[in-house]
Amino acid sequence: VINVDKKYAFQTNDYLLCTPETYWYPRPGVAYSNENPNWQQTYFSRFNLRVKPLPGLMALSQGERIAGEDSLRYTYRTDLPVQATTLIIGKYEHKSLTKDSVQYNLYCRPGHDFISAELDSLMDTVPALIHEVRMNMERGSRLSYPFKRFSVVEVPAQFGSYIHTWSQAQETVQPEMVLFPEKGWKFHQMKISSRWKNHIKWAKWNGQNIDEKEAKMRALNDILSIFLQQEGDYNFSSAGRGKHKLTSQPNPYYLFPQVYNFRYNIFSAEWPVANRLIELYLQNRQDGNGWERDYNGISNQEKANMLLEKHTFRQMLGDAENKDLLNDFITLKASELFAQAEINNGVSAFRGSVYSLLARNNFRNIRFENLLDTLERIGRTDMKPQVMRWDSLTPLPYYSFASPEVIRINNKGQEVSVLRQRVSNDSDHDGIIQMQINISNNRNQIPDPRSDRKVLIRAHESLQLVSVWNEVPSEVIIRTLVSGNLPNTVNLPVRNIVQENNRPVDKEGDFVLPSSTWTSPNEIIVDNEDSLFELSAPSVTGLLPRLLDKVEDTSFKYSGTDWWRAPLQWTATTDAGYFGKYIRSAYVIRGGDGSQTATWKIPLPGPGFYEVYYWAFNKMVKQNRERANGEYRFQIKHNGETEEAFLTPKNVGEEWEQLGVYYFSSDTVQVVLSNQSKLRTVTADAVKLIKREQ
Repeated sequence: VINVDKKYAFQTNDYLLCTPETYWYPRPGVAYSNENPNWQQTYFSRFNLRVKPLPGLMALSQGERIAGEDSLRYTYRTDLPVQATTLIIGKYEHKSLTKDSVQYNLYCRPGHDFISAELDSLMDTVPALIHEVRMNMERGSRLSYPFKRFSVVEVPAQFGSYIHTWSQAQETVQPEMVLFPEKGWKFHQMKISSRWKNHIKWAKWNGQNIDEKEAKMRALNDILSIFLQQEGDYNFSSAGRGKHKLTSQPNPYYLFPQVYNFRYNIFSAEWPVANRLIELYLQNRQDGNGWERDYNGISNQEKANMLLEKHTFRQMLGDAENKDLLNDFITLKASELFAQAEINNGVSAFRGSVYSLLARNNFRNIRFENLLDTLERIGRTDMKPQVMRWDSLTPLPYYSFASPEVIRINNKGQEVSVLRQRVSNDSDHDGIIQMQINISNNRNQIPDPRSDRKVLIRAHESLQLVSVWNEVPSEVIIRTLVSGNLPNTVNLPVRNIVQENNRPVDKEGDFVLPSSTWTSPNEIIVDNEDSLFELSAPSVTGLLPRLLDKVEDTSFKYSGTDWWRAPLQWTATTDAGYFGKYIRSAYVIRGGDGSQTATWKIPLPGPGFYEVYYWAFNKMVKQNRERANGEYRFQIKHNGETEEAFLTPKNVGEEWEQLGVYYFSSDTVQVVLSNQSKLRTVTADAVKLIKREQ
């Protein structure tokens, strides 16, 4: 284990490192203040820097390096206005190449350039690789690199940087340069000798044969990828047996600030975070239902929604305890701020207008309030009330949605597909959702603006969203954005397609539906989120089990679970595959001796025969595949009697699985699920009863 004390500046007899955070030079604006956040602002300025380093030392800074008459003094003159100036003086070896009118520099301490020697055979292909990486970055960000130079400068291993509230840029990334740790000691990608040999081995595992040159090219791409990753280190921790937590830190070497932060400057005395808000809006951050969410059982944006319901946006910007969620707070507020403009103009069109507006203000200081005035005219909406609400709590709407319906209509050989999607806002607050429609066989075609749009849904309003397509829609993805839904992204696959001939095609549009329930009148559902659901008390005894199953102090009800080492107590988690009207959740526990139970108390409208169903999310099959001979054990309790029912995961399909048909004469029936099972995990979700017609 390497323990390196962090230092944020260096000043010794033979080395100097000063970043803007050290305030080593006069800066426009105000100095540090613990009362006003305006000190966090940076402004574009033009700099001329004159330096006379000691003999044998090299001075590095932004701009063009001009040697003086005595060859000891140097002047650095910036080509463009910059927000920050860095000064480094030390012993350096320099290598450079020029591609696409940009000079790329590598400054290493003497004897530390092991990259060139290891990758010497690639020198003729390095310019092409750099060009490709730059093009990928510019295409992904829709922004171009503006400077004539780019330098990677080796700095001492102890150099560290702070995470900033007002910008994603840390002191490791400066205009025109990246300050890279000594010998790249933090990164496994820098072990080039073993890295390229591993690539040959990995290729063989995939049935490929690559030569040494190709392997080294892949190793070089690995190094370059360090600068393109938005997230840095992932921290895995355990919150007790079978529960786990994943957090990540921003990548301090991410190059996005080179194309945005050091090119555009949106400032506000009231909201210094304004520039970061636009920055994150353009990055279009969406945490969705990826592996990180699956690991944690809840996403960062969902956590941010829950916190913003209890705390103001301004409070969360200064909350050190939840600093890992800072980007998520800002992303949600950016989404909320521009949502109506995206509805009025179209998501892609409005976003394009923001890019165009920024392009007209390269290297200028733009007041946030003036920017909003312009965007309001473009978006045909008033955004200032949204900003005024940043000092208030955020009310969260709750949405429910039905499965998408697709009708394939054939009119004399001309076929079209009609997609109907029902969405309801069941809360007292207006809200906006984002709906994405995936179309079969639509790859590499120009995106249809209807396939990704935002929709306003008023409080207690139900909409039927109707669209007509030449091809067949395969999936609808709904993102509930600022809402109380969990997960806030739900994928709704198109399961059944109805074929109809010779009939009029439905009219496109968003149609208000009369308020009505989406469930059958004979259907009764009790979910694990309902008050009629209860769990047995934990029975963990003994010191060692209690240590293994320690309870984490957290404000969030839901956590990630490990099916291999499932929790010893019922643990709440969420997944889009679980049942739920607003919160798709379930409780998970390790299969055991039956001492732990989950009980659904279901009121009945009257005596009769009832079909009893359990929601069997097919994740059960995947998680219990190695013990597929196990089963879920249920007890159906009614009229003082108890009947048993069983469900084998390997035999389940999807969604509702029937446990049996029973005659009930009492006014309430209890369905009890125990953890008595050979399966690794037992999941308690939802139970449904359907009364049969007489």
